[in-house]
Amino acid sequence: MSEVTVREMQASAWANKLAKGFNTSDVAVEFGLLYGEIAEAFEAWRHRRTESLTTELADAAIYLLSLAQMTGVDLQGAITSKLAVNAGREYRRDPASGSLVKVKQLRCPLCDSTDHSWRSVIDEGEGPFYCDHDWHDAEGSTDGGDVR
Repeated sequence: MSEVTVREMQASAWANKLAKGFNTSDVAVEFGLLYGEIAEAFEAWRHRRTESLTTELADAAIYLLSLAQMTGVDLQGAITSKLAVNAGREYRRDPASGSLVKVKQLRCPLCDSTDHSWRSVIDEGEGPFYCDHDWHDAEGSTDGGDVR
């Protein structure tokens, strides 16, 4: 028996909604119902109700599949694409918060160069900035400091 694709699951979830007369047009309602299923899954997990957790996660996935259909999203394609993007991302531990953050190469805000791999700990390119080679400090000198 072959595995069912996300596209097939999306089509099946949609066909069930149509057959049962469930919501097929109100996106806001669908987001609300999805949120409710996620909340129920969290409660099941919190109370260690494994069977309930399994059911609630499945319900959430079904709502997500239907929401994708309602909004014209090819969820299988989107997931495949996003997994590839995530696999190519680099993360670094932010020394200030201890959490992992995405890293993106930027121009150095002090010398406007990309030659020494200036990077921002925030993907949108906002600070704090760190030079991979520690060539600049906050005042722009080259004595080994970093910009924060």
